[in-house]
Amino acid sequence: MKKNSKVFVAIALLIVATVGVIIFEACNKKNEITDNIGNANVVSISHEDDMEGYLLDLRKRMKSATKDGESLLLSDVEWNLTALENFGFCDGSRRSNNMVIDTFYTKLRVNEGYVSLYDLNLVYENNKTQIWNKYNSLIENDKNIYFIKCLVDSVAFNDCVKVTTITSMRNGGSFSRTITFGPTDYWYDFNLKGKCGLYEGLCEGRDATTEMNTKVLNNIPQYGCDEGRVYFTDNEDTEIISLYHTGCLDAPYEDYCLYINEYNYNRCLSPSDLNWYLNKILEYIADYENYYDKNIIDFNMYAGSILGFKDYVPDIWILDMYFATINCTHQPFDD
Repeated sequence: MKKNSKVFVAIALLIVATVGVIIFEACNKKNEITDNIGNANVVSISHEDDMEGYLLDLRKRMKSATKDGESLLLSDVEWNLTALENFGFCDGSRRSNNMVIDTFYTKLRVNEGYVSLYDLNLVYENNKTQIWNKYNSLIENDKNIYFIKCLVDSVAFNDCVKVTTITSMRNGGSFSRTITFGPTDYWYDFNLKGKCGLYEGLCEGRDATTEMNTKVLNNIPQYGCDEGRVYFTDNEDTEIISLYHTGCLDAPYEDYCLYINEYNYNRCLSPSDLNWYLNKILEYIADYENYYDKNIIDFNMYAGSILGFKDYVPDIWILDMYFATINCTHQPFDD
């Protein structure tokens, strides 16, 4: 596969407090093959080289589309709309501890499993207005649209499907380079009870779960292009529930590879406990990066519970991980 668009990754390494730089080549994917099916000129997707060329051409065709013109399979709409909006509006080079997540909805007309580029363009333009309105409402001057995800229903109702658009925008701020737990990091596991042990009573409103989420985010790379801006495509979401990951005999508690409290009391986790689980989460991230052949772009961890487990409700960690292909472009924003 042809490779272009150099990208660099600044990775916060767990064993050192400095930031390293790795140079790699981003592989652009997905071009179009046009087939004539019946009376519809249908665009199907195959993995090719020129991502930017494909998206520019698709955007041009959408702008000039007519109601009875070129169509796209409904199953291809989610990928295309997500890629176009990331390409048109996003700079994925900067995340921070002050991200604003917003969700809005629109409808897309469907005709027997196909969507016309004319109707797709109407949704794109509607989303464009809402995305930029949200961006312009953010109070910080140093801001960027980091990532956009479109979800398209697979089943139509009254000849329309619902399109859900989720935006993640940076509203100033940055991430700390504190990437491991230090000697004062004794935290209650859940319930926002703050620190424990010698530090009992401090930092209420946070706990080991919120602190772990922050530490993992501090370890996630921020991506940059040697020239131009970053945008993401081919996103994959993965959820990990700690209850279902066992077999780690050296784990601090039981043999669960990710933390679980089976007994519903507040447990004090030490820095060594937390660093063990932090390393395990980073291992999972690396494994999924290799599996998807994509890069981690976002992460969220939260507390949950499972009913009916051994006749009581354990407290567990639930991890949401987001992966994507990294692309570079010199094109201006579509604003």
